[in-house]
Amino acid sequence: MLIERSADFGKTWQVYRYFAYDCESSFPGVSRGPMQKVDNVICDSRYSDIEPSTEGEAIYRVLDPAFYIDDPYSPRIQNLLKITNLRVKFTKLHTLGDNLLDSRMEIKEKYYYAVYDMVVRGNCFCYGHASECAPVHGTPEVMEGMVRNPPPPPPTPNTHPSHPHVL
Repeated sequence: MLIERSADFGKTWQVYRYFAYDCESSFPGVSRGPMQKVDNVICDSRYSDIEPSTEGEAIYRVLDPAFYIDDPYSPRIQNLLKITNLRVKFTKLHTLGDNLLDSRMEIKEKYYYAVYDMVVRGNCFCYGHASECAPVHGTPEVMEGMVRNPPPPPPTPNTHPSHPHVL
């Protein structure tokens, strides 16, 4: 599995993190860590064992709390945080060895990927300084796959207590 981000509405993608039971064979050439810098891309095998087979979790934080961030507003750190799209790619199933006993395609068809729950936290390109997330200037109001704050509800008319019909 890998988690990717785009900062240009899906035109280009950069990998945040790789996850695999066997990083060496699944993603050759990708470091297994440990991370030396907060922006290192590594393969993590901690969350990819056969067990648990349900309600397991993979945790990824863009800014790993193990690293002290001297200047969170530096271009390097802000670049890590700037995304327009997030993509999770599932790349290989655990087949529990069944594929070694029988290589027919039907054997692999009984396995599947499932996401039980996914939590993604973020904020606007204003990095927390706006009252709402509005589309970037020049992008369509509605774009398939984009998640934005819902528009604010229309204002409710205020009535004056002594004149309830005056708006």
